[in-house]
Amino acid sequence: MTIDFPGDVAGKACAQRVAAVERGLKHFLAHFSAPTSSGPVGVAQEVVSAISMCLPLACGYYVVQNAPEDACQFCGEAVVLGMALHLPFSVAYHIAEAAKSSGRIEDATVPRCLDQSFVHICCLINTWAIGRSFTYFLLLGIPLNLYSIAALWLYAHSEPRHYRFLRMGFAVFFYLLPLLLWRGQQLTWFISGSLFLMCGALFALDSVMAGWGHCLMHLSLVPFLYTVVSSALV
Repeated sequence: MTIDFPGDVAGKACAQRVAAVERGLKHFLAHFSAPTSSGPVGVAQEVVSAISMCLPLACGYYVVQNAPEDACQFCGEAVVLGMALHLPFSVAYHIAEAAKSSGRIEDATVPRCLDQSFVHICCLINTWAIGRSFTYFLLLGIPLNLYSIAALWLYAHSEPRHYRFLRMGFAVFFYLLPLLLWRGQQLTWFISGSLFLMCGALFALDSVMAGWGHCLMHLSLVPFLYTVVSSALV
């Protein structure tokens, strides 16, 4: 005969609750997810990704509309305009990936390249809006982002996947760099850089998170783009 002390009973109850949560999570992932969002039941992730891309734009618009009178309104509006231009192509890409996941289409290369091309257009706009240096914009922003756009299309079916994400990472790094070097916003640079690293980590862990990392990355873009738009307004 075994005697269960109160502490043992509480521990067993806690373990049972944890096990129940784990079973519920596995059940959800089994029915609504896939090992990655490109799997046959990855439609849910892509739909949420498409919807969640609206939130960073709404945040950017809010920041601009509530900017102080002495802010560089045009600079902030330029960043938000880039986000607005990118949004329909991002949504279209995720819809195409949802169609691909459900077997309705076989290839989403063109929507992907359009989506990522407009990411670089946003980076180009941000290089000017944040850096406020025509020389920096001309000698670094334009060549880097135009080359990256060209490479997306020229090597769409041949280059390793991570190459294009490295180029996007460099483009973001270089449009944030003026905050550190000459705009006098070192703290904003540190915060925005840290938030961008968090976005990248969530994206990289997409497969570990059953395809939901991409959706969470979109949500983490809200605070990141809040700092980007705010820095452009200063």
